[in-house]
Amino acid sequence: MLHRENLNALKSQILDTRRLWKQTIFWTGLAIVVVFSVGLLFSGALIDLFLPLPSMIRILLLAGIIGFVGFLCFKYIIKRHFAPITPHDIALKVEECHPELEDRLVSAIQFGDRSIDDPMQAHMVNRLVTDAIAESKSIDFKATVDKSQRNKRVAAAFLAFLICGLTVITFPNQTETALRRIFVPWKKTDPILTTKLVVKPGEARILRGQSLPIEVKITGRKADQATIIYTKLDFNQTDVLIEKKIKMVPFENQKNHFGYEVFNVDHEMKYYIVVNETESEHFTVKVFDVPKVKDIEISYSFPAYTKIKPMIQRDNGDIRAIVGTEATVRIMPNKPIQTATLQIGDGERQPMQIDELITYQAKILENGKYTVDLLCIDGFKNQVPIEYEINAVPDKKPEVAITDPSRDVKATKLEEVSVTIEATDDFGLAELVLTYSIGSSGNQQLPVETSLTKTDKNISRSYIFYLEEMDIEPGDVISYFAEATDNNTLTGPGKGTSQIYFIEIKPFNERYEEIESQGEPQNSQNQDSPAAQLMAKLAGEQKQIIRETWKHINSQTDKTNDEYTSEVKKTAKKQEKLKGQVQRTVDEIGTFMQEGSVDPEILMLLEQAIDKMGEAADTLGRIEPKPALPAEQDALELVVKAIMKLQKVLTQMQNGENQQMAEDLEVELEDLDNQFAEDQKQLEQEMREQTQELLEQARETLEQQKNLNQQSQQMGRENQPSRRQMQQNSQEQQQLAQQTQQMAQQAQQMSNQQSEGPQSNRNQQRLEQAAQSMRGASESQQKSADSLKQQQPQVSTAKGAKATEQLEEAINQLEKVASQFTDEALADVTEKINQMINQQSQVRSQTTEVKEEMEQNGSTSENRQQTADLSKQQRNLQKNLQGLQQNLTDLQEELNRQGDSKAERDVANANRRLIEDQTERDMSNAERALRWRNLEYAERNQQEILESLEQTRDHLLQARLNMAQTEEERLEAMLSQLERWENQVEDTQRELEAMDQQPDQAKQKRQEQLSEQQKQIRENVKQKSATRNTATDGEYEELWLGLLKSLTPPSRNGRDTTAFPDFNLALTNINKLKQALENRLVEIQQDKQLAKVAKEDVPPEYRSAVNQYYESLAQ
Repeated sequence: MLHRENLNALKSQILDTRRLWKQTIFWTGLAIVVVFSVGLLFSGALIDLFLPLPSMIRILLLAGIIGFVGFLCFKYIIKRHFAPITPHDIALKVEECHPELEDRLVSAIQFGDRSIDDPMQAHMVNRLVTDAIAESKSIDFKATVDKSQRNKRVAAAFLAFLICGLTVITFPNQTETALRRIFVPWKKTDPILTTKLVVKPGEARILRGQSLPIEVKITGRKADQATIIYTKLDFNQTDVLIEKKIKMVPFENQKNHFGYEVFNVDHEMKYYIVVNETESEHFTVKVFDVPKVKDIEISYSFPAYTKIKPMIQRDNGDIRAIVGTEATVRIMPNKPIQTATLQIGDGERQPMQIDELITYQAKILENGKYTVDLLCIDGFKNQVPIEYEINAVPDKKPEVAITDPSRDVKATKLEEVSVTIEATDDFGLAELVLTYSIGSSGNQQLPVETSLTKTDKNISRSYIFYLEEMDIEPGDVISYFAEATDNNTLTGPGKGTSQIYFIEIKPFNERYEEIESQGEPQNSQNQDSPAAQLMAKLAGEQKQIIRETWKHINSQTDKTNDEYTSEVKKTAKKQEKLKGQVQRTVDEIGTFMQEGSVDPEILMLLEQAIDKMGEAADTLGRIEPKPALPAEQDALELVVKAIMKLQKVLTQMQNGENQQMAEDLEVELEDLDNQFAEDQKQLEQEMREQTQELLEQARETLEQQKNLNQQSQQMGRENQPSRRQMQQNSQEQQQLAQQTQQMAQQAQQMSNQQSEGPQSNRNQQRLEQAAQSMRGASESQQKSADSLKQQQPQVSTAKGAKATEQLEEAINQLEKVASQFTDEALADVTEKINQMINQQSQVRSQTTEVKEEMEQNGSTSENRQQTADLSKQQRNLQKNLQGLQQNLTDLQEELNRQGDSKAERDVANANRRLIEDQTERDMSNAERALRWRNLEYAERNQQEILESLEQTRDHLLQARLNMAQTEEERLEAMLSQLERWENQVEDTQRELEAMDQQPDQAKQKRQEQLSEQQKQIRENVKQKSATRNTATDGEYEELWLGLLKSLTPPSRNGRDTTAFPDFNLALTNINKLKQALENRLVEIQQDKQLAKVAKEDVPPEYRSAVNQYYESLAQ
């Protein structure tokens, strides 16, 4: 039994070896079959690739491949696998590999299974088996199987499979085609290298006049060119179609890809493509008309209250109608329409009704645009629908004006004040009332005295204030205004209010009447004294604040927007400033009260006015103009009462024993008035310095930004820019963003600090624009810094370039502000020298008159007093000249800092003229000659002074002309000058209207001064119109001549030194000229903006179209 167990173990090893041997034979045979099969397939495919085989040959090829592969399977797999392998064969193989066994293993296998009865033989067999097992114990029978051939053939098969896989991945379509031709040879399959054409768009439907881009993708054989053949209309014979062949254009980035675009397809066409003698399918392109609006008309049904009859507007789709009008749009299309929609602005598309015409009805409520989208029955839309304008004309509020007296008046409580009101409205008036209040008391309505005219659209009424019937006292102030209401029952009613005017109640007693009627020089001086002038200025400024507040109350703008808030706060600052000036006036007068020369009631009135002003300023600061108005009115009334008290006190002091005290008070208040002017001048100087500092800082920031832009651009060109450098630049960019934000805040603060006046308003707008540009630049700089953090230098460069543009815009605005300051300074100096010329001319004329009188009548006390007065006036002119020369020196230094060499040279010449002509010495000589009554010598010096001053003025006028280099700058300078003239004319008009109650002597003197001022304005207009040099002067010549003519007073017989022009006509002509110049300025600025946009990069092929587009916009 033992030798059986041992023999079974030995057989088990041999059987495992045989199993491994069988597996090796199978995998070897399978690898051989795979290698030969792949080889056959590749060979057949290559033969078919370069020499396309007919279907029958491919069938025979497939049969041959199948037969050969079957033979290989039989020979190397089936036959070998089923060949008998006995244990004896395995034992021989082992013995062959291990000869040291000396046939023990073969013998054991051969004799081990035999049945032996003989014990001796059985023992010997058992021992043989045991010995064979013992000898083969250390031998691995499986190792005797040769695997090298199997491994080689399996590797070859794997390589064959790898080649197949790469071929399929690299040439998927070709591989599929090759296998289909080999394995399905009975089906028609084009060879791999056969030319195949994929044409886009193939069959097409387009709109008439559109272009048709055609593309062809070629597979199979390589194509050097492709030709498109299409039908085209013969232009010589419009009913004949011709065939045209065009070579298509190869695509640069795509091989075997060609394209061509047929432009302006206006008829049905057929086309096909030929490549390598292969034709594509024949395609048809059907052409359809684009749906469009052929005719359009708008019918209007206006609101009933307008009493306008319905009307129809043809051949124009733009809607212009009163708000609330029902507008019906009717459209006739060029072809049948499936659907039509109308879109107003960004709203939803609304369906239109389609009948014989396409209609839509809408109520016009606001401005906007509308478009009509049409979808025709062929399935096409109007791709670029026409955009029509909607102009909703608002029902203007009524215009109402107080035409008489149209100014502030002073009256006693026994007088009657007549007021005439005129109101107009575009569609009709419903009500017109005159409302007044005494001080800050409640509003009351004045009954109508007489209705002068009344129509639906115009009403003129007369009212009378019967002051003796009112509960008023001297010093009270009546404010009044007119209010008109229209008949708008749809969106209204609209209300219009007039300007607010004041009636000051003056005292009426015998002493006051005597002072006014006598017109003594001593007393009349009180009307024009420094104290009276200062207090009148304070009252006038308070009236202006009330008018501004009144304007805020009646403003039609949104009360919450920033512009309205800013304007109200500016008024609050003016009230606060006036409060401070009144306080300083109280402080000056208070010193005289301590000496008992001033009535304490004056100070009490002014202190109460200060409290009211503070209350009004606080209320305005909270953007509550309506509650602030009563406090402002109380403050005005208190100031007026203080003025009356002060005039009374000054009269008593001058007529009593306190004449010196009165003169001292006059001097103190005159110094205070001068101090107010000096404070304003100092504020303007500080603003100039701040603007210059901000401008220099902005220029430095711009240079730093440009350097960072260059670095970012350089990093963008590098393949691997330095992260450290980008991080460093990001930090620098962030610091610049913070600096720019701080500059924006400073510019905004400077804008808020601007004082009143047209030039200040212009500078405020420019500073606000500079602040806005700086805020935008700061945002762009921050984005640039963030892009560098994200390692995006190209994006950073783009944002940095945007920041550069915004900084340049801010610098441009700041330069205009700085230039405006200098221009104002130059204008002020020019105005001063004009005034000096006028004053010197008056002194010279009076000197000539006194000289002629002394030659005729000899020396009298009267003409001696006149020469003394002229000597004093000449001495004052000498003082003014000293200040003028200092102003010229300061202005020259400022122009030098700005680098304006031409203007600086002109100012230097002006200053040099005064020095070289020794004008100050001539004034001193003239003053001494007048003092010693040597009038002939004084007259000669005065003539030399006039000539020197006039030459100096010429240099200054040339400096102003040189400061404006561009037409835009000249227009802006001219507009500033027109605004200055407008203010002067308005001031003169108001002052003349307020002179009714002044003494005749003081009135005559002031009228002469105002007449000379108007004469100087007229001369300035004449000089300006003669030296204008804008590009469109011819267009404005008539306006300049009209302005000059309206400023010329009517001729009168005799010598009249107080003739004045028609102020209303002059102001109208000034506004006309301003409007024309402003329109031209807007055109220039728009052209600049278009030129800036047109410089943006565009593809070269579109440059011509872009230029034409911007030229059309410019027109």
